[in-house]
This record gives sequence, structure tokens and C-alpha cells, in this order.
Amino acid sequence: MENKNILRKLNLIFQEVGEIKKDGVNKAFNYAYVTEAQLKRVLQPLLKKYGVIFKLDVVDQRIDFSGKMPLTLITLKYTFFDTESGESIEGSFCSQGSDTGDKGVFKAVTGAIKYILSSVFLIPTGGDPEEDEEEGRDKYNKPYNRSYQQSHQHQNQQPQPQPQTQTQEGELRKVLLEEARELLMKIKNIDSQLYSQIVSNRNPTTEELKSYIQMMKNTLNKQSTPA
Repeated sequence: MENKNILRKLNLIFQEVGEIKKDGVNKAFNYAYVTEAQLKRVLQPLLKKYGVIFKLDVVDQRIDFSGKMPLTLITLKYTFFDTESGESIEGSFCSQGSDTGDKGVFKAVTGAIKYILSSVFLIPTGGDPEEDEEEGRDKYNKPYNRSYQQSHQHQNQQPQPQPQTQTQEGELRKVLLEEARELLMKIKNIDSQLYSQIVSNRNPTTEELKSYIQMMKNTLNKQSTPA
């Protein structure tokens, strides 16, 4: 079997690596994430132990200036080398990074490193995005469901909108932020203008979040529809 040595070593690393706790916080969308530094702190000792080198090469790069913020799109080739046998396994990955300065490519590479390593070794990072999404959707739908039931119980009466308290507004915004984050992670090849619009708004209102969510849902529907 070809590459059996490098495969064996990657499997040994896979068996030893455990859950990685989220140590970073995205203040724009209010969620925790695993930083690149944290991921390297966990994996570097194991790569050293088994003599495996991880290498990245950028094979294609372009910058999209159509949005509010320049968007760097890159294609990478990644390789795992066995230092003893010389065997290697490689793959490719596309990534993107948005920045007003010269850090777009670095953000894209950082995102690629995190995604490739966590995916290859199936590293759990704590929490279940799908579970959070369902919980958020239930909370978001509760006011609608009550209004829907009331409208059928009193067909001759028009329900009057109730003003939201500051606590309710904050709770709704939290749910919308979580839903927007999950949708953003699901979209493949997101439109650069939409992506820039979302990431550049550091403190979106609930109405802006609802608008972003609807646009991202429309994008997902288009991507899931066969051409």
C-alpha cells in the first residue's frame, strides 16, 4: 500500500489529539472560536513526536475590489510529509480573507490552516453549532407562533404589536447574531459584496441582522438548487 507510513502516523496523531477549547471571541457576531495559536499549541507537539511536517503553498491568489472591503481569494495546496520515509499526502483548499490593508492573504491562510487541520484530525472544539441553531430558531419563532395562534382564535380582531423591552431586544439580537454566524459558515463561495457588507458592520442592528440573514438564506437556496 502506498503512503502507509504517513497514513499510520496521521492516524496516531488523530488518536491522541483531544478536544480543543475555544479561546477567542468574535465581538462583531458575539461567538467564541478556536484561535490558530491554540490549534498549533495542541498539534505541534504531536507532529514533532511522530516526525510529520505540515506544509502550505499558495498556488493562486486574486483580490476582489467590488465590495466595500477588498476580498482576497486564494487556492492552496497542503502537504503532510513523513520525515522518516519521505512519503507525503497532499490536498487542495480554497480560502478568503477580507481586509482594508495588506492582511487579506494572511487572514485567508490562517482560516485555511485552522479548517484543514481541524478537519483532517476531526478535532472537536466544544459546542454543537446545529444544536445552537435549532435553539435559536425556536426562540426566534416563539413570538411569531403566538401571534399566529391568536390570529386564528380571534379572526375578527387584529393583534396589536407589543413594544419590545430592552431585555427582549437584546435576546433577539443575540439569537439573530448566532443564526447569522451559522449561515455565514454554511455558504460556499459567498458573494464578495455580501461578505464585505456583513464583516464590515461591527455593530449591526436587529433589522440589519434580519436583512443579512434573509440575503444569506437566499444565497443558500440558490446554491442548493441544481443548475
